[in-house]
Amino acid sequence: RNGATEDRVTFSIGAYGDVTDAFAVSASARILFRDFEDTGLSQEVDLALGFAYRPVGGDVIVLNKLTLGHTDDESDLDDSTRSSKIVNNTTLNWRFTPRLEVSANVGGKYTIAEIDGEDYSGASGVVGASARYDLSEMWSIGAQGAALYSENSGQLENSAGLFVGF
Repeated sequence: RNGATEDRVTFSIGAYGDVTDAFAVSASARILFRDFEDTGLSQEVDLALGFAYRPVGGDVIVLNKLTLGHTDDESDLDDSTRSSKIVNNTTLNWRFTPRLEVSANVGGKYTIAEIDGEDYSGASGVVGASARYDLSEMWSIGAQGAALYSENSGQLENSAGLFVGF
């Protein structure tokens, strides 16, 4: 895409395949090149691998995605930024009974960055869970909660709530 202030070129490819009736894998890659009219270049690369375990008629589903990313940004004449990250997310969903379903997820991210010659790094993580109970075919109730932790700041953020749905 040729724009007024920047030109972009993106290459993207992905594949998905069923290994068995219950197990599937996916892979994708994306490369983005940006050329800014008055400054410089920026490049982003993302690679992702995923799997899904979803047995037909089964009560348990597991999903996982691993992403690797790298950015090299020299679009600012005075500053440059390079960063790399690894992100992993896993979700487990379990139907205990035809009316009760419980989900849990866990995710983590580690980033290394160089900004104006200074090195930074840090990790963060999230854990969450939810439960849903079907009162009828039309109504359900549930509860959910999550916690997010940031290593560098030492902060822990929590959330919790109840819900009603139809």
